[in-house]
Amino acid sequence: MSVEGSSKASIARVNGISPATVDRWTLRASREAARFGDRTLRDVSATELQADELRGFTESKKSRQFVFVALEVGARLWLSTVVGRRTKRSTRLLARDSRRRVSFGQERVLIATDPFRYYRHELSKAWGRRVCTSSRAKRSRAGG
Repeated sequence: MSVEGSSKASIARVNGISPATVDRWTLRASREAARFGDRTLRDVSATELQADELRGFTESKKSRQFVFVALEVGARLWLSTVVGRRTKRSTRLLARDSRRRVSFGQERVLIATDPFRYYRHELSKAWGRRVCTSSRAKRSRAGG
């Protein structure tokens, strides 16, 4: 229900449980999903990755958070995730984590990104000569 956009309060109301219980279940599910990913996403064969960040807000909507992601394009696999501010540190963590998950036997990997200033340096640092980065600015429609 949470994935469908229902609030914690509405999930609690429909199921006859406390909103605190919904919080605990959501936290438990997210921790288990992270553990599962850490155990199973190893030695992934990848030729093309896409790195990007999604912007979100905390409950007060005053603090922005970003979800940095690295996707394996061919398999549509969500390879790596880092949650935090839009900083060099978050970019570095994503670059290192994605490199840790991809198999070492591959010649080169193409990583497409947006032009966020830290991607090129941090990806080159984490991946070395095995990476070829490509960044492209997003186009917006006229009047939109």
